[in-house]
Amino acid sequence: MSRGLRAALLPLIIGAALVALGHRLGWLVLIMALARYQLAYAAPAADAAVDRGIRQVVRAVGHAFTAVLFVVPALLAVLVGVVGRLVGSDPLHRTTGWSPVPSADGSGAERSRGRTPRLALAATAIILLAATTVWVVRDRSSAGTGKTVSAIVPRAEALQGQEDIDEVLEEEGAVFRSYQPDPVVGWNLPERFDGSAVSVEDHRRTTVQAADRGPLVWLFGGSTMFGSNQRDDRTIASRFAAISTANGRPVRVVNWGRHAFTAYQQAQLLQHELRRADELPDLVVFYDGFNDVAVGVGTSLLEGPSTEPPRAPSIAEGSPAEPSRGRPRWMTPAQRYDQIAADYRKAGDLARRAAAAHGIDVVRVWQPSAFTRRPLTRGERVQLARLGIDDQALQTLRTAHEEVGRRLPPSVIDLSGALDDAPTVFVDEVHTNERGAELVAEALESALAGRVRDLEP
Repeated sequence: MSRGLRAALLPLIIGAALVALGHRLGWLVLIMALARYQLAYAAPAADAAVDRGIRQVVRAVGHAFTAVLFVVPALLAVLVGVVGRLVGSDPLHRTTGWSPVPSADGSGAERSRGRTPRLALAATAIILLAATTVWVVRDRSSAGTGKTVSAIVPRAEALQGQEDIDEVLEEEGAVFRSYQPDPVVGWNLPERFDGSAVSVEDHRRTTVQAADRGPLVWLFGGSTMFGSNQRDDRTIASRFAAISTANGRPVRVVNWGRHAFTAYQQAQLLQHELRRADELPDLVVFYDGFNDVAVGVGTSLLEGPSTEPPRAPSIAEGSPAEPSRGRPRWMTPAQRYDQIAADYRKAGDLARRAAAAHGIDVVRVWQPSAFTRRPLTRGERVQLARLGIDDQALQTLRTAHEEVGRRLPPSVIDLSGALDDAPTVFVDEVHTNERGAELVAEALESALAGRVRDLEP
């Protein structure tokens, strides 16, 4: 059940209960809930827009309430205190020091009753203001890791102005922290995550379907396919489904993207999901490459030869990387490029064998990154520099991606230049904003149009 349908279910129940109790308001609630239910069923994209609008209104009201309840009184207290100190009067606390108070036992003795010093009042107001400010900054600048981002650190240019980006980053971080150890592929998405911008259903990133018919396409990849920095309806998978359907080739799409996954882990995941699928796909697409080069290269090309074999980036210790037997402990750059390409080819062979057993075709797509894009925009170069990638490192990593790309099998579809003419879209070395995902989806749909057409009955 989609988020829109789930959101309409409770008002439907409440409206029906009010009608049963004889309340006229129940009819209004029931009509609005039925309208939302119909919208969620007939136009999921429009329903998602309505859902985002409701969340924005609720969030704005919440921030306004917080400001009125905490920030404004604190600011007024500080302002009045400062003005009072300047004019020599304290309107908040005219009496200071001590005053005589008769004793309780009636003996006539007196004791002093302390009054709150003006300094303590001012300090309390300042502490309250500071605490509220920290809370607001933390709420508005939470990143995908769930850590507070300093307000001094500028956000990547590609994400500036993107709708709901704070919510996307916060919820994606929560999904990342919810990954579960998996004996097959190392780690797996949670079974379910009900975010308003980022959601997961049955261990899969939610894809907004544009059609309820057509060939079933499974998309595999790393975090770029998962849709880092993107809302459910703006991932590559969701946009691919929408664009293909709009072009007269309706498809249904499943997004199997996983953070940090390499081609070998995707092949393992494909094997596992083919065994348990209720409906087998008509086409399987691997969209990858960046993580495979990152694992194979590691830091060796930047810091010299390594005495340790490369490791896959892992959420939990013990996550599997590509199993290459007999890998030399010392390799020249050319040998390392050969090894990366060989590992990539082995992963593809594993995926094709698994799919061929069910008569399914597998397409492999080499993805774009900041290291394949020419030229980078000024904003993207600035962001890479913030991440510690200077011009020398950039050139070294560009060479690595180009050399591995030249060694790929001819059957691999090369989309590494798909974003060359785009505006600033890269958030870091490989992840893009929603505009970048849209452009990749357009290129992917164009490259797969013939295959999708051949699958139509």
